Amino acid sequence: MSKSRTLLARRIVASVAASALIFVTAACSDSNNDPNKPATDTTGESAPDGEGETSTGVETTCGEWAEMEEGPQADAMTALAKAKGNNAPSQDDILLGRIAMTVYCNTMQDPEIKLDTIYEWAEKALAGPPLIDPFEPGPLQPMPEELDTKPLGATPEGGIMLGQNLAPGGPVPEDTIRVDLIFDYICPYCGALAEQATDSFLAAAQAGEISLVMHPLGLLDQYSSTQYSSRAANAALTVASLAPEQFTDFDVKLWVNQPEEGGDGLSDEKIAELAKDAGVSDSVIAQFKDNIYADYVTANTTTIASMDGFRGTPMVLMTYNDQAYIYDWSQNKLGEAIDTIFDGG
Repeated sequence: MSKSRTLLARRIVASVAASALIFVTAACSDSNNDPNKPATDTTGESAPDGEGETSTGVETTCGEWAEMEEGPQADAMTALAKAKGNNAPSQDDILLGRIAMTVYCNTMQDPEIKLDTIYEWAEKALAGPPLIDPFEPGPLQPMPEELDTKPLGATPEGGIMLGQNLAPGGPVPEDTIRVDLIFDYICPYCGALAEQATDSFLAAAQAGEISLVMHPLGLLDQYSSTQYSSRAANAALTVASLAPEQFTDFDVKLWVNQPEEGGDGLSDEKIAELAKDAGVSDSVIAQFKDNIYADYVTANTTTIASMDGFRGTPMVLMTYNDQAYIYDWSQNKLGEAIDTIFDGG
């Protein structure tokens, strides 16, 4: 399974598990206590009970589901999807549907419940969170600490803003949506974001549709004996300031060569090699060891990590007219998100 599908599957597991818990709680409070008749859900809509309605022809129970191999599960999921109106379910539909049903059945722990009766709950979970979600604490706040050394393109809220030429400090068009990418170079989900969505962010910035702010943090230093997160962030900001036209290429190389979380990270020599491959001069690379922007990385990390509503890395914050939104980058629908925000959210 690809990184993006793995990420989506994990998100679905969390979503379905939470929904299933509500389902169980409601069912347990039902005076009839009929396991095949879920109580009214939290939206006020009646749950399907499989009685008095057209039968789907899919009579599989959770107990039977647990005994099935992958092939029969896929067949049952295909038949169920078609019975519910999805006449051409994709392989992803079937795979993610199987995940949803498995989590539901494991959570409810009632072998007699029929998959037909919980299909609507699975569909809601598979739909996932909204594309953009209003961020209640509001836009990022300025870093409280006044630093002597700031990288090129530094914003009051931390990070560096890329120009329309994709170089830090370059020209930025007016009246655009601001997009803050908040990440850590050793965070595996951040690596998934880089693989799946970075191209769309860069293209939108280059087209003048967004202003893009990059926030490389040292958040996960505690999981690396060599503080790789901060070392990589400092190197990136050094390139941003002293070789801005090479910044994007260097950033890509850091992601392509991302080390595993929990290890030592890339060595200083390897970071220097990647910078060299990105076209950064030896004189600039030699300054990595000076940690010019270490204080800036620390201040930005502290400011963002203490922000109300911070959800960990990666976090994509879209801001327009002082209204901030969390963008679900795993859906990879940046254009749709931009249009929605411009239309008033």
